[in-house]
Amino acid sequence: MSDLGLTGKKAGHFNPQIQRESWRLLASLERLDATLRTTIGNALMARIRRDADNASLLWAIARLGARVPLYGPLSSVVAPEDASRWLDVLIGIKRPTADVAAAIVQIGALTGDPLRNLDEAIVARARQQVRVVGIDDESARPLYDVVATSRADANRVFGEPLPNGLRLVTPDSR
Repeated sequence: MSDLGLTGKKAGHFNPQIQRESWRLLASLERLDATLRTTIGNALMARIRRDADNASLLWAIARLGARVPLYGPLSSVVAPEDASRWLDVLIGIKRPTADVAAAIVQIGALTGDPLRNLDEAIVARARQQVRVVGIDDESARPLYDVVATSRADANRVFGEPLPNGLRLVTPDSR
């Protein structure tokens, strides 16, 4: 994490692909505690402010700020105040792309839980911004309705599914 500048030291200079993959790895670790995920997200937002077209960074902030974890505990979801701050920056991007809109949808998604949901005013701004980008209604649906996540969502977010016959064993599936 020190190579990414998360420990107070200046970020190291290394292959940009390794850097992108490092951010994606950190963002996919949903069992990290919420405070650490917030620290990672704050550092990531500083980079997004300089490079708002970077799809890897946008994917990572979307996972860090997601209101609905795909496999992690609810206690690891970042505080609504932090997610709202990140969402506000994403909404303010001058030339938003589909990747920006996807991040906005994940961070602003409704959960059915008032402790995780963001303030209605910022969600309304998120809805307006994704309309500007022109993403389809189904992709924007989590900003309007609580949408249950599925194994297909996890496969889509984290990559290819396991080969036939293999399954991921979690503590609650034993």
